[in-house]
Amino acid sequence: MSQYQRASTILLLNDTYLIGLIMAPVIIFLAGTIALTALAWSGPDDVDFYRKKARLAAERLDWQSSIFAMETLMTIEPSNRSLQWDLAMAYKKSGATDLFDLSRTEMAPLDRPGFGPAHRFTAGQILEKLEQAPPADPSVQESMLKQSITHLRNSLVDQPGHAESAERLADLLLALEDYSGAVQVMNTVPVASMTSSMKIRMAWATNRENPNKGLETVNSLASALESTATKADALDTVRRAHADSCELRGNIPASASIWIQLFKASRAEFRKTEARRHLARLHTRRADEFFNRVPRDYSGMAEAIFLGLSINPAEPSLLERLVKLANPSEIPLESPDDSGIRAKAQIRLNEMLAQGVAPSLLHLLLGVEYHKARRQDMARLHFELSHRADPLSMDIANNLAWYMAHTIPRDPEKALILINAALLRLPEQANYLETRGQILALLGRHTEAITDLEKATRLMGSTRAIHTTLADCYTRLGETELAKRHQSLANQKNIRPKTPVQ
Repeated sequence: MSQYQRASTILLLNDTYLIGLIMAPVIIFLAGTIALTALAWSGPDDVDFYRKKARLAAERLDWQSSIFAMETLMTIEPSNRSLQWDLAMAYKKSGATDLFDLSRTEMAPLDRPGFGPAHRFTAGQILEKLEQAPPADPSVQESMLKQSITHLRNSLVDQPGHAESAERLADLLLALEDYSGAVQVMNTVPVASMTSSMKIRMAWATNRENPNKGLETVNSLASALESTATKADALDTVRRAHADSCELRGNIPASASIWIQLFKASRAEFRKTEARRHLARLHTRRADEFFNRVPRDYSGMAEAIFLGLSINPAEPSLLERLVKLANPSEIPLESPDDSGIRAKAQIRLNEMLAQGVAPSLLHLLLGVEYHKARRQDMARLHFELSHRADPLSMDIANNLAWYMAHTIPRDPEKALILINAALLRLPEQANYLETRGQILALLGRHTEAITDLEKATRLMGSTRAIHTTLADCYTRLGETELAKRHQSLANQKNIRPKTPVQ
């Protein structure tokens, strides 16, 4: 072979080597593209293969293999949200929390609806933290509660009528006393999909409007619900429904017992507030039952009141009944045996006043009780103490203004200042207008008094006090016929002898 031929051969080999180096990445790229294309166009057999592979790996707790299989499936079904959520949960179980958080945030954004199960999971995580280890800051707790409600609402946008989301959301709304909102949410669930607990909570929430219908629903579901609610692993939503069921059927002690357990078990303040409110209502209802018996059972009434106050010391309905039981105006007792119970109630009342528990409300209630017993000196004293404790309360200011104008030492000018301040905030409040009208009449400002008193009459109806004062004002203004007309109305037997004191 000549040198020229050898040189040509060497050059040819070098060119072939260079071409190979250049083409190799291209071939690899094309092969990968073809493989991915083939994978993307793979048929049901391939999808089933990888699904089975992911499932079997998960059963072995081999999360890496399960994740690999699901990531492969995602290239085949990139818009499959259920698969995407399963992959996110596999990330979580494998310890890849960053990948999980990224996926969860993408699938359950707070500002818009995403994937229903992701929203539901996120809401559950927030509530679990809120109820088991709540932050000390109440504003942070409130923010977390709002977030969980938002996620549940977003879940229902993605999956309308989803029973679990609706029941969780309705439970939170009921805890916040949004009864109409809870009913509205539960109404979105088809009847066939509603759980027994949801049906009973629906009956409880609507009980005010149609008690008979609610009771009929409860009676048909009570046994099945009770067997579920008494299990150790029963959900709180089911236990609350059981408590509502007992209440609707009149078993107040059983309902109270359940709510006490729920109160002790939860750390979240909104849950404790919910339990306090329920227990206060139940003990108030129980106290009224004892009071309405023939003969009255003051012992049972006292026990119900004291139990309720031990959980919710500032509950207005219980404090009102405590004041009545204490009998501060010394109305004659029905039986000498009741004196010991009344004495205990008086001791409890005085202790609460000394401890500063709801002082404005307690003094207001005491003032009203003394007013009814015509003990004007004591009524005025307690209205003054109530106003000192809460100078911004308009109801208290109204009562005190009336007493300052009508009892010794009279001070109608200061009374007018008080009632004017109340009417600045509620200019259409009928009993405030009556109070001011009566005070203006005492000050000799008869035309202004007539304006207030006639407006009060239109808003609240006739009372003897209003017509008597109007008759006097018209007489002083020389309007004889109008004065006679109002005096005639004041003399009617069926007219209310009401005063502005509430």
